[in-house]
Amino acid sequence: MRFSCEKFSKPFGVPVKTSRGTFPYRESLVVRIEDAFGDSSCGEIAPWDGFGCETLADAEAFLQSCGPCVPDEIPESLPCTAHAFSAAKFFLENPDCRNASGPQQRLCAKLIRRSREDSPEKILEEIARERVTGFSVFKIKIGLEEQAAELNFCEKILCGVPAGTRVRFDANGAFSAEALPRLAELSNLPGTDFFEQPLPPSPKNDEKIFEFSGATEAKFALDESVRDPWAFPCYTRVVAVVKPLLVSDFRRLLAWLENSHGADVVISTVFENSSAGTDALRLACSRIAENRRRPFGLG
Repeated sequence: MRFSCEKFSKPFGVPVKTSRGTFPYRESLVVRIEDAFGDSSCGEIAPWDGFGCETLADAEAFLQSCGPCVPDEIPESLPCTAHAFSAAKFFLENPDCRNASGPQQRLCAKLIRRSREDSPEKILEEIARERVTGFSVFKIKIGLEEQAAELNFCEKILCGVPAGTRVRFDANGAFSAEALPRLAELSNLPGTDFFEQPLPPSPKNDEKIFEFSGATEAKFALDESVRDPWAFPCYTRVVAVVKPLLVSDFRRLLAWLENSHGADVVISTVFENSSAGTDALRLACSRIAENRRRPFGLG
């Protein structure tokens, strides 16, 4: 089996701003594999800062060392590269899985772009506009400002959203443990879906979140901490945000999702290209139909 590779660099319509900085564009490698019959399928290598993955340069160097043949083994240090080949092989063998109908807006959470200059009132106006189009769950990046100011911002959003709206606040590890009690209070306000990755990813911080969630019934989720979903403790109340593009073994991910009925899971993107993003959407839709009905996440 042979492969080819093409590099893409696409600017975002609006730069993505997180607690880690501003990202004006997205780079990735699209791998195309082809079997002896001429049938082909694609996978994407798209590392993202903060998830402990390889860099795009690491992936390029490995692919150049492979020549035109699909590698038999891929180092553990290259999870995004392994995912690209694993997903491409799966869809090559199961083409009907890519022919399923796409999702509807009610199955997706809408990412609200935010900059430091945006007031809570401006964000609430955008949420109100998007509600009219059919969205009811929204994701907002937080951690752009000092901790107390961000907690204030979250409270104003939750107190101002229309009835029936749910908001996911993604901190990308921007808060300290001292913020957990206040975040727990806010998470119990109507309108909170969850607070995502409030602390930087580490075994010690993850354990704090598990313990705090169990003791206070706070609505927390982990994202950067979920490197290997099958290692995630399904018995907790914490939501697992799973980004398929960052999971090395696509088949193992599918098996875990099929058998992890106790886990509260959100399938999410990492700003990948339309083909890989649609694959993740379909995966989320199949899970929504049979399980906890958590809308698909963006970013």
